[in-house]
Amino acid sequence: MTLEKLKQNHFNKTIDSGIQINGRGICPSDLNLRCSIGNELANFHSIITWNSNHTFSFSGNCSFPQTISNEGNYILEVWAQSDNKSIKVKSELFKFYRNFPILREFHTDKDRYVHKNDSVILVSGSVSDFDIIDNITVTGTIVEGINYTSQVNIKSNSNYPFELSIPIPNNLSSGEHQLIIKCCDNTNKCVSGNKTFNYEYNSPVLTVSNLSNRTFFHNIDNIIPVSGTVSDFDGDVDFSFTYSIDGNSDNYMPISADSPFSIDISIPDNLSQGKHRISIVCCDNHGCCVSDNTEFNYEYNKPEIKIIEGPSLPVYINRDNFIKFVLNVLDIDGNSNISIYHDLNHTIGNLVNISLHNKTAQKVEYYIPITSEINIGECEIQFHAVDEYDLYSNQEKIIIKFEKYISEDLHIYSFTKRRRH
Repeated sequence: MTLEKLKQNHFNKTIDSGIQINGRGICPSDLNLRCSIGNELANFHSIITWNSNHTFSFSGNCSFPQTISNEGNYILEVWAQSDNKSIKVKSELFKFYRNFPILREFHTDKDRYVHKNDSVILVSGSVSDFDIIDNITVTGTIVEGINYTSQVNIKSNSNYPFELSIPIPNNLSSGEHQLIIKCCDNTNKCVSGNKTFNYEYNSPVLTVSNLSNRTFFHNIDNIIPVSGTVSDFDGDVDFSFTYSIDGNSDNYMPISADSPFSIDISIPDNLSQGKHRISIVCCDNHGCCVSDNTEFNYEYNKPEIKIIEGPSLPVYINRDNFIKFVLNVLDIDGNSNISIYHDLNHTIGNLVNISLHNKTAQKVEYYIPITSEINIGECEIQFHAVDEYDLYSNQEKIIIKFEKYISEDLHIYSFTKRRRH
């Protein structure tokens, strides 16, 4: 008896129910064909065709015994049995292999996890295995070497659910991470899938004093005091702290959590008038940052003016040519260009312009011409100063008495003339 070469030499537990066998032989009498797989007697369903001269051919299927479950190399044996005698055992070597488990699907309870807020990742999904009799081990891994498992007992080719609760390591870094789910059967055939999730640390909590109602003045205020507190839900205690005015000249200092801080921010010499913004950025050692912006007003000083010497009163409009004043002018800003104005009879004049090179007061003589428009009587004169930023000083006021001058000779002449009459 001879066997034809097997059409395939790899067989699967689920896909293949048996091995197709073809052969021929010579036998003088009726016979039965038998087969075994791996020394296990198997059912052989065959069709025998007899020819002349006691020759025959056959075709059949040798079914896999239920006891054959392990993957490996097996021997197929076929023999003829006639009158309780076995005739010419023939054998073929083949490989028996099993199916991989199938990871149908899995998902996590969310895509983003936050330190201290989340302690575990909940994973759910389903697996199946065509081999049916397997036990599936589902393993979840975030960090290599730390595995969390669940056992699934497969009893049919249906989908079987699984759940995993995977603790998040305390030292897990912020950023993207891979969650790996691996399914293995009891022959160590495995499949795996992965899912990306984000892990974040909490940003610090920063409170900063409000400066929106504060005004700082040139050459008076050199620093801006800023105070506040910082805390962190993650338990971090050391932070980096940077601050700047209008985004220029970042400065750095370390601060500690849960304690008030106070910093003195230097005002640049060339800071312009108006509103400005202080930006404060606080970062923990995980790179989580929080920022705060607060505004403040910065102003240049108004000039100051004071009358320190006025004219002798009364002022005679028919004798004097000028009304002389000595003024004290001051601008704390220094390096200022000052225009001095007077207001007489609702007429404003600008007779003197000066430059101040420091913040020391300067005496200025100011002469107002006496014109024909000035009449006898009392009149108020006002002075004010204006700098190059159109900042107006205070107003200085003085009452001046104007009279006409009459000489002694005119007094005597007038008296004598009256007596003659």
